[in-house]
Amino acid sequence: MGISNDSKPTKDDLPRESPTQEYLIFALAGVYLPSSRIGNGKDQKSRIRVNYASKTFIIYSLTDSEITPEAILAIETFEQPFEKFSHQLAELPADIKKQLCKHIMHAPRHNCSHCSENTEETPFMED
Repeated sequence: MGISNDSKPTKDDLPRESPTQEYLIFALAGVYLPSSRIGNGKDQKSRIRVNYASKTFIIYSLTDSEITPEAILAIETFEQPFEKFSHQLAELPADIKKQLCKHIMHAPRHNCSHCSENTEETPFMED
């Protein structure tokens, strides 16, 4: 434990650090994955109430009643940038998008353009 002389560095004196690519990928996956488990499908929580939702922010809580269609729509709207890499995520470099896709590709509703590129069947070659 250190001794303080009440001279804490000001906020402006603290060095600014850019997040690493790995940190950014895990942070974005940490936002998308919990929301992808909300709903009525397999392995999804169906007793959720959406308290507040926008395109970039969602607050939900557990409840005793089933999830409403309006809540499902709010969640789908929130998840759309992750599905299509649109809005703020559109500016991410392609390699980060591919790495993020690898982390979230097993989510129940995930179906982005990178996944569809990887699952396209290659044509059979004729002799």
